[in-house]
Amino acid sequence: GSFVNLNQQDDASEQQGQVEDDDSRTLPLVLKSLHSTELSPPLRKVIAKLLPFLTYGQVSQSRELASYFMKYVDVMSLGGVEVASNEQQQGAVSGGGNDSILMNTFVETAINLPPVSVCDNLRRELIRNGFVDKVRSFLLEGVPAKPPSWSPALYPKKPVASNKRSASGRGKKEEEQNKEEWRAYFDRPGMSQAFRILTGLCSKHAETQLLLSDVAGDGEAEETNRQPVGEELDLLTLCHWMEVTSDNTASDIKNPNGILAETLLDALKEDNDATSAKIKALRGKTRDRKRELAEERRNRALVGMSAFGALAGAAVGTGG
Repeated sequence: GSFVNLNQQDDASEQQGQVEDDDSRTLPLVLKSLHSTELSPPLRKVIAKLLPFLTYGQVSQSRELASYFMKYVDVMSLGGVEVASNEQQQGAVSGGGNDSILMNTFVETAINLPPVSVCDNLRRELIRNGFVDKVRSFLLEGVPAKPPSWSPALYPKKPVASNKRSASGRGKKEEEQNKEEWRAYFDRPGMSQAFRILTGLCSKHAETQLLLSDVAGDGEAEETNRQPVGEELDLLTLCHWMEVTSDNTASDIKNPNGILAETLLDALKEDNDATSAKIKALRGKTRDRKRELAEERRNRALVGMSAFGALAGAAVGTGG
């Protein structure tokens, strides 16, 4: 009986080894097939969503797949991915070589990466090889140092200027410069894809959430909101500035990614106390400033009404 059991155990372990060998061979074969230009766009979309599962959660497989992201996803060309996806939605055939097709596939994988444990090692490897930082750096490139001038709630209360005339002239010039800087930033190609990629990668993954939120592993949330002059803007502040900024119709400036910035912030705080505290503090300061501004407007209106009432009363008295 024991001899039969031993044979059965050998057979089981041999089958297990065979399954693991098959598992480790599947991903390279599928990755190789991606180099074929004969795959239709719908099939590529299916493969893009399937790729993370073909790692079977193994570190070596996840590392190999992560290396493809670094090799083929050129963040400076993300605008081309936007154009290609729009063309595909409209039924047009997108141009570009095989590398751009591969890039589109891996962008699609990142955007749709499901928040399940089998994808955890892939997310870790994308942190380890610098891909997450690369996308973040792309978003932070060229961000103006000050918030959009038409979002007053992002600015602290102004001190009373001693020389109002020169201050207003200088302020006007700075405001125009600020508008042009934000116009140039909002018009950068590839922004929507970058926001979607980071949202997909950080979804319910504490390590990525902490990294992108600049929160230390001990969960300490730093004081943030008013960016000190000369310091590099952080991703949370950028996203918050964008989520509360509407289009400036008077200057024809559009903020097309405000909702995507808000979605990224919501994904960064999901099921994470440390990042939630930091994002809540950021949004709370702006909410308080909005209340202050509303109160100031009310007070000005009341002063105006009382002044009008006094004038009207004086006019009636004179007439009598």
